[in-house]
This record gives sequence, C-alpha cells and structure tokens, in this order.
Amino acid sequence: MGLVCALGNTVSECWGRLAAGESCIGRLTQSGNPPYKFQNGAEAWSFEPSDHFSEKDLMMLERFAQFAVVAAREAVAQSGLVFRGDLADNSAVITGSSVGGQFSEEEGYQRLYKEGNPRVAP
Repeated sequence: MGLVCALGNTVSECWGRLAAGESCIGRLTQSGNPPYKFQNGAEAWSFEPSDHFSEKDLMMLERFAQFAVVAAREAVAQSGLVFRGDLADNSAVITGSSVGGQFSEEEGYQRLYKEGNPRVAP
C-alpha cells in the first residue's frame, strides 16, 4: 500500500492520525480562480514535492501525479519487489484520472485566451 493524503504522506502516518481520530479538514490554502464554492477541504498539507523530485521533474508533474508516484514508490518498497531482468522488462504502470491535471488545464486556458499566447505546456 502507498498513499499521500491530508492525514499523512505514508500509510503509517495516515493510520496513526486516523486511529487517533484526527481530522485534517481545514481552510484550503488556495481559494481558486474563480473562487471555489467551499473554502474548507482535506489537502495534503505536509506534502513537499522537493523532498521527492528534482526541479526538472517538478516542471512536468502536476501535484496529483506527484502523489501517485510517491504512493507507488511506497507500495513497491512495502511489497519487497525488486525490478530486475524479466520483471523490469515486462512491468508497466498505467494510470488514469478523470479530473487530474485541472490546474495545468486552467493555466493553459488563461495563457491561450486571456494572454493570447498560442503556446501552452504539453
């Protein structure tokens, strides 16, 4: 198992807070543009992308994808699997998200329509 959420950045952090009955719902750090209807939520408050990725990687990974990679790393480490030989050659990760990437999409719309910039990030 692996996870990143408001309760923690690892399974053990999350379980400890969950078992203690903690709530990590609070005021959102960003109000949205346009403002979100609700101002409270459960963000991954303590997640620090630079603890897990280089600056170059961060330019290409939106926050939701960073969570997925960190959680996957934890799950693989917990599994004890070692990706060598055939296992490495024949393994893949396939992800999907119905709303992941919204921040990049919004930024692209602003660049394209508000700023008149015909180039947006891939």
